[in-house]
Amino acid sequence: MLVVFVLAGLLLPGALFAGGGAEGAKGPMKILFIPFTMEHVFQKELCDGAKIPIPGFPGLQVIVEDPYGKIERELEILETYMSKGIQGVVMYPIDSKALAPVVQEMKQKKIWVFTTGNHVEGEHIGMGTDERDGGLLAADMFIRWWGQNRQGKTPHILLLDIPNVPEPQRKMIAFEEVVKAKIPAATFFHVDSNGSTEPSLTGTEQYLQSHPEINFIFGINASATLGGIAACENAGRLDIAHASSGAEPPILALLKKPLSAQGGGVVWDIGYGKSAVQYGNHLVEVAAKAMSAGSVEGLKIDIGFQEVWRDNVDQVIATMQEWRKKANLAPMDF
Repeated sequence: MLVVFVLAGLLLPGALFAGGGAEGAKGPMKILFIPFTMEHVFQKELCDGAKIPIPGFPGLQVIVEDPYGKIERELEILETYMSKGIQGVVMYPIDSKALAPVVQEMKQKKIWVFTTGNHVEGEHIGMGTDERDGGLLAADMFIRWWGQNRQGKTPHILLLDIPNVPEPQRKMIAFEEVVKAKIPAATFFHVDSNGSTEPSLTGTEQYLQSHPEINFIFGINASATLGGIAACENAGRLDIAHASSGAEPPILALLKKPLSAQGGGVVWDIGYGKSAVQYGNHLVEVAAKAMSAGSVEGLKIDIGFQEVWRDNVDQVIATMQEWRKKANLAPMDF
């Protein structure tokens, strides 16, 4: 899928950043934007944010290409656009090792390389946040919630994680480490969700049969969490509590729904410090500033994390709706 946006700005180019590096880009810039897959709500909204005009960069062109979560497709996209006059790329590296040689080739061609969600050797700057911090906060949220709602019971936790993508997996590793340290009796099970619904559903169904003691499920993103919820509903396990990561709209909607009579349902989410649309806009803004200045000195994105509970979900939704409006998107119905 190819989507091209031309961002019109009204202000003069923003202040340059001091420091060495490649020569700054001259005139209107062309940036390639590659998410993990637009099949995921969060990643789709990153792309929506990428099209919001960046003040100070008139004529900035953003080209969005969807690799559908496949490294072969991502490599093909990069090889294609290296010869099409792009000056920079903002991408989610699906396989860091496979991408390293291509990144070196792009740098030889004076193409700026910015990453988000994962890192790759040779990148000019990695933009995002330390996913381990998210895991530490998620563990703290879980321990507080468990103490208030499941006091006296032993947690048996199914993690719908993503072991083949190192950076987001750091969140799940940190979560398990801290919970095990604080609640030594807790047990953990793992499903390689690939961040998708179908493997999460299938894996959860299998574990509910082999380990019916499971009473909490934590998903790496909304797609994984929805698969786990569907499996629980199919099995009649409405007692199981769920948590997710990313504060994506489907999970925000479920946080507004009442819990089941048995206390099951989505109880919290570990959200990023910016909405997905806002984050996508910020990624392009930082890339454009670095390319204009010819330096990444002084530039950093660390959006952090926020706690999303049932009692503050309306505030999170309000911020998300504000940024959807800036991207000319219709408000979502919750």
